[in-house]
Order: sequence, then C-alpha cells, then structure tokens
Amino acid sequence: MKQVYSAAMRISALNPVGAIFGKELRVTARRKRTYFLRFIYLGVLLLFLLGVYSEHSYERHGHSNALLKAQQQNAMGLEFFGVFSFFSITAMAILGPVLTSTSMSGERLHKTLPVLLMTPLSSWEIVSGKLLSRVLVATTLIGLSLPCLAVVRLLGGVELDAMFSTICLCLSTVLFAAALWLFFSTCINRAYGTIILSYVVLLMLYAIFAAMATAVAYSNVRSGRLPGPGYGMAMAITNPFFTMESVLEPKMAMLLKTPPWWICVISHVTATAVLLLLTSLVLRRSERKLAEGGASPAMPAEEERRSISTVGLAGADAAPPPLPDSGEKALPPPAVSRRAGRSVSDNPVLWRELRRPMMSKRWQRIVGSCGCIALLLFTYLWLGKFNVLEKRDAQIGYAIVFEVMLMLMTCAIAGTTIAQERESDTWTLLLASPVSGQNVVWGKAIGVLRRMMWPMILVAMHFTGFVMAGIITLKTAAVVVWVMISFNTIFIATGTYLSLRLKKVLTAVALNLVVPLAMYLGVALMLQIVDSRHDAGKFVGSYVPFNYIVESIENLTPRHYQLVDDRTEAEKSFRVGGLGTVTESGFITYAVAVGLAHILVAAVMLQGTAAGFNRIVGRAPQSSELGPG
Repeated sequence: MKQVYSAAMRISALNPVGAIFGKELRVTARRKRTYFLRFIYLGVLLLFLLGVYSEHSYERHGHSNALLKAQQQNAMGLEFFGVFSFFSITAMAILGPVLTSTSMSGERLHKTLPVLLMTPLSSWEIVSGKLLSRVLVATTLIGLSLPCLAVVRLLGGVELDAMFSTICLCLSTVLFAAALWLFFSTCINRAYGTIILSYVVLLMLYAIFAAMATAVAYSNVRSGRLPGPGYGMAMAITNPFFTMESVLEPKMAMLLKTPPWWICVISHVTATAVLLLLTSLVLRRSERKLAEGGASPAMPAEEERRSISTVGLAGADAAPPPLPDSGEKALPPPAVSRRAGRSVSDNPVLWRELRRPMMSKRWQRIVGSCGCIALLLFTYLWLGKFNVLEKRDAQIGYAIVFEVMLMLMTCAIAGTTIAQERESDTWTLLLASPVSGQNVVWGKAIGVLRRMMWPMILVAMHFTGFVMAGIITLKTAAVVVWVMISFNTIFIATGTYLSLRLKKVLTAVALNLVVPLAMYLGVALMLQIVDSRHDAGKFVGSYVPFNYIVESIENLTPRHYQLVDDRTEAEKSFRVGGLGTVTESGFITYAVAVGLAHILVAAVMLQGTAAGFNRIVGRAPQSSELGPG
C-alpha cells in the first residue's frame, strides 16, 4: 500500500493543474488590470480591422457589378484574416512575457517564496501552475477575438484549416514566450532585468536570426540560385511569423519548400517543456538551500534598501554608535573601500541613481557586455561572408533592431524606477526623508539616462565602425544616433509618471510599453480611419523615429560607394511623413527640431510630475527648509 500511495503521489505531483493553478486563477480574476487588458486588446484589434475596412469602403463605392463586389469582398476577407493573424501572434509574443514577469519575483517581493517552498508542493507543480494560469489569461484574449474569424468566414476566401493553424501558432508562441520569461523571473530579482532579457532573446530569435537567414537567401537569389530547403526548415522551426506567412501564402510556401505549420508548433512546445524543466531545477536548488538551513532565496531590492538606509540617507561613512555605559568596547567601524567612502551630495536620490548599474552583479555586467559584443561580431562575420554587410538594407536592419531594443529597454527601466521602490520597503523610508519631489523625480529620470548610457555607447560604436569603413557617412551616423537618443526621452517621462502613479511594476511597465504603440500605430490608424482617401495616416511619419532612420541611411550615403548608393543626386529625395519631400538640409533640420521637441515635451512632463509629487503620493508639503541641526 505504501508503494501504491507513493506512486500515486508522484503521479499527482506531475499534474500541472494543481493548487497553484487554482490560486493564481482566483487572484488573476480579482485584478482590475485583467479586464483592462481585455479592453485594450479588443480595442486595438478593432482599430486595425477598421483601418482595413476604411481602405476598402471607398473602393467599393459606385460599383454595381455583383461579381466585382464578390471578388472585393473575398479580398477584404483575406486582408481581415491576415491582419487578425499577425496582430494576434504579435500580441501573444509581447503579452506572454509581461503576464509572467512577476510570477516568481513577486513571491520574493512579498517574502512568500520560502513559505511556498516549505509546502508539500513540488517545484514542477509551482512552475507549471504559474505558467498555465498566466497563459490562460492570454488564451482568453484569443477566445474573445474569435468572433472576428466568424466575420472573416462570412466574407469568404479563408479556409477552416488556416484559421485552426493560426490559433495553434498563437498558443504555442505565448507558451514559449511566457516560459522564457518565467525562467528569467526565477533567476533574476530585478523586474526590468527580466523584462529586458526576455525581449532581447525574443528579438534575437524572431528578428535577428530571421534577418540573417533572409540575407543569405537574398544573396543566393542574386547569384541565380534558389533558396534550399534548409532555409524554409530553419525559419519554420524558429519563427512563427514566417510560418504564418506561409499559411497565408501557399505559393510562397511551395517555392521555399516550407514544412507544415505544425512543425513550428511542436518546436515551440518542446522548447517550453525544456524551459519549464530548467525553471523547476533552479527552484529546487533554492528549496534545497532553504532545507539545508542556508541563506534564503535572494530578496529583491535588498541592496537598494541597504543603500538608501545606510548610504543614501545616512551617509557612506556611517558607523554603528558605541554602546552607552555597557562596559564593553565600542565596535570598530566597518572597513569601507575608497569608492564607498565618498560623501553623499545634497541630493541623495541623484547620488544613488548615478551610481546604480544596469545589472547589480559584476559577473552579470561582464557576461552581458561580452555576449552583446560577441553577437554583433558574429553577425558581422556572417553577413560579410555573403557580401550583404555593405548593402543599405543591412544597415537599415541594424538601425531598426537597435531602435526597437533601446525603446524596449527605456520603457522597461523607466516603468520600474519608482514602482519597484513602492513594492519594496524603501518607498516609505524615501517618503519620510526630507527629500523634495523635484529631487526624487528628476533623480530617477537622470538615473534612467545613466543606465541607458552603455547600450547607447555600444550603438554609437557600431555606426562609428561603419563610418571608418566608408560604408556610411559621419552625417548619417550622427542623425541616426541623435534620433535614437532624443526620441526615446519621452518614454523616460511617461515611465516615471506611470511608475509614480501606479502601485505595481507589471502594470507600469505594460502601460509604458503601450505608449509607443499608441503614439505611432494608434494615431496612424485613427487618422487613416478618419480620412483614408487622402492617406492621412502618413502624417504620423513626421515624428516616428523609424522614418528618419530609414531615410537618413537611404539618402545620406557616400556617392562614390557604388555598392551602397548607385543613384544620382537628382534621384535622392527625403520624405518626412505627410510633409512631402525635402532637401538634405531640410531633412536634417526636421530631424533636429523633432528631436528637440521630444526632449522639451519630456522635460515638461517630468516637471509636471515633480510639481504634483506630494499630491500623487499623499505626502504633506514641506513648509520650511531643515537646518543643519
């Protein structure tokens, strides 16, 4: 009986739908942000579909031929399905990590992880329960959008197997993205570190690897050779977006010899199982340490609490006071290094933020820097082997990937700058200190700029190297770097405000990631719906950074370098959104002016946040300055 009972317990421990799954479902159902997420998801999807409908509405006007109307209706159904498919799979890749970013770090924040590890629950039950409960939220979003497929089916032109494959690809993508983020959430304490690492890995897998493979295939096509079956197999295994395109375009799938869509689903589900296994092993290691009586799992913001209480507010040279009248000798002050012995300035928040690194541990900084440099060198060698590195498209691809990564990092770090203090024990201490709202807000914003310095230096080094190689000009590199720095400052301001206004790190980061989507895609869709006949959505290009990046690389290139630019001066034209074409000097003037406008708007938002700091946090204003005593 004992053997049967132990075998039954082992089998039940493998059940992913256990106590943790039920608990997480109840907690998620009570959160307001769950319903707010559904509203945002369906609203954005509706905007995309309305944009497609507005383009076809005036094309059908005035046609009385029934056959022509039926053909246009089928074409609109196909376009509806394409927009729905790519929107759903992109949303799952973005939302999957966000939903699981605080699943483990939240347990550490609230100091419940040691208690959870002492329960009879196995590490597999904990990990799988948290993953499936968060994935169920994303699955609910897909279920809420299924009526759109009914409209597509009514319009015609789309088969049922294509719809089924779309749903399976979306589910496998959100499973893999959520499992990846859950693994990083178990290994890393800081929320923005988990967010940045997860998005970087997804961007490398879905964008950088796909761009490198496509560049090789393009080089073979220029040489008169068709891409081999290895290209289609590699892309189908690793990239659900490519697989989705193959489902929508069967002719392309036949030409590239792309395998069936279920290959991509199986590969992502297998990768999810491997990540879950690794996450459970990491969690079991923490459980083993706790059982052996060692140090408990690392608490997030431990270093921040210590730095604020002993360094940021009391001073770096503070030593424990002697024991009064105890007959014992006073404890000697702890030995501090020369770096830690520096005195604190009059603004302790700024002093602390300027000394706060991107990653808390030195080995993490070394591994991260070496990994980024090694990845860049690998892409240089790989693309240079096929003579693609000298093309304009390769430089545009690098610039777009850099801008997306910098935007994601800025939104993530700025969204956690104050919300992380609020979730830890340092927020009450910071509010009780005689530090004004101006010092807190501006100190946090400058700290975000300080942490973004090293990624920006790496990007500048990349473009400087290609300037020295003669592939791009110094003017091109200057415009691109200026656009990347200045245009992203507005997300520092929005992230600081949302981080101060909201209580949860996850909510602040998620909303700050929505800001660039609303600024660029949301406004463009709204203008397109209002006036689709005159293509009003193109006016958004006047403040979108990608427009300036692409135009500068396309036109501000060496005229003598024939592999890069073989056009004459008369063929060059700079497009600035809906403002039309301008000259070279006019384009540079627009880029500088729009960048300065972003910086000005960010400064105004930060100043407004600092002015309303006491009102937002509910702190009484300081009536007079404190004296030296």
